[in-house]
Amino acid sequence: MYHNNLADGPLADSFSTGTTAVTLTDVPLSLDASNPAASGTFAIELLPDAGITPNFGASLAGIAGVADTSLTASPADYDYVLSTAVSLAANTRYWIAFVLTSGTSAQWSSDAGNSGTGTASEHYYSQTPTDPSDAGQRNFQLRHS
Repeated sequence: MYHNNLADGPLADSFSTGTTAVTLTDVPLSLDASNPAASGTFAIELLPDAGITPNFGASLAGIAGVADTSLTASPADYDYVLSTAVSLAANTRYWIAFVLTSGTSAQWSSDAGNSGTGTASEHYYSQTPTDPSDAGQRNFQLRHS
């Protein structure tokens, strides 16, 4: 298991829809905070693709604003339900991104697998550098209708 420090962000992982348009309803994630008492915060956003990198200037939806105080010190699963479901086009790449809003000790847990809804063989973005070859599941599975 890997821990991706959100303070090093922004961080993002891509997923692509299949041949059918879907409606995104929630995003389960594995997160923790090395200091859950800290006052840090970050945002989780849905972004469009900009040629195998996330387009941070064009957020499609704010998924959640998260405070370190809402996380535990060890990895736990959190399910972020969108306040309004988002329609996703067929055959399109999107990104789930973590954007720092205030110093955070939060971490995104990940593993080296390629299984999970919407995550197989996709791309990972870290502020420096962007490495499109760094495929792998970043412990999120999308729920859609």
